[in-house]
Amino acid sequence: MSGEEREEAPIATTAADGKGIRVDRRVTLSWLAGAMAAAAAPLRGAYAAPPAGPAATAQPGTATTPPDAPPAWPNAEVKAINASGYGTDPKMLEPTVPWPRTLGKEELRTVAAICDTILPAEGQWPAPSAIGIQDFVDEWISAPYPDQQADRVLVLSGLAWLEAAQKPRQAGTSFADLDEKKRAALLHAAAAADPKGRAFVDKMKFLTTGAYYTSEPGIGELGYIGNEPLEGDYPGPTKEALAHLDGVLRGMGLRRKG
Repeated sequence: MSGEEREEAPIATTAADGKGIRVDRRVTLSWLAGAMAAAAAPLRGAYAAPPAGPAATAQPGTATTPPDAPPAWPNAEVKAINASGYGTDPKMLEPTVPWPRTLGKEELRTVAAICDTILPAEGQWPAPSAIGIQDFVDEWISAPYPDQQADRVLVLSGLAWLEAAQKPRQAGTSFADLDEKKRAALLHAAAAADPKGRAFVDKMKFLTTGAYYTSEPGIGELGYIGNEPLEGDYPGPTKEALAHLDGVLRGMGLRRKG
């Protein structure tokens, strides 16, 4: 577990207004199952823009980024989560998630700010923190599986680095208190400061976009309608869909029958 005191049923807090929302563990469990399918979705906002200054050109591990010397990358010491998994066939209508969560209130707030920097609100589409993506990240790094446990160390180390890098810049504030551009600059700096920093930022992008675009708002933003029932007889694939299929098959040296 992390060093923070935490509640049994954590309240997710948005980076923008600090208001709490509860996310049912059934929801985070469904995100856990579907995140990988949507993790290549495009980014937006300040973080999507290339960084300016030294962080734009420096390679990971060099001493030139961020502009003032970055802190050494920490290696968070965490206790293994000794809990059983949910098995090969979890009951989604009556979910039982047998492992404890990891993150405390301030860590959840930092994660919310990271997610909102990677994929900020735009138009009618809410920020990740507004639908509780930080709870999903907590669920992910708390799951008692080898990949998630490795991510647990990576994410907790990254959160510690961001706070350590922030303190010399604005005393008395945390990463979550910064505006979007400053948060984006620190994320770029983390990726440039150390190979593990790059892995941390990439992992947060994966988790943020993967969960967001399997949520109801994210599916709506993508315009995906494949999970809606059709009324009447199935009309068959469109000409555009068949043309796309034919192109893919040609590239493989194949063609449709008929």
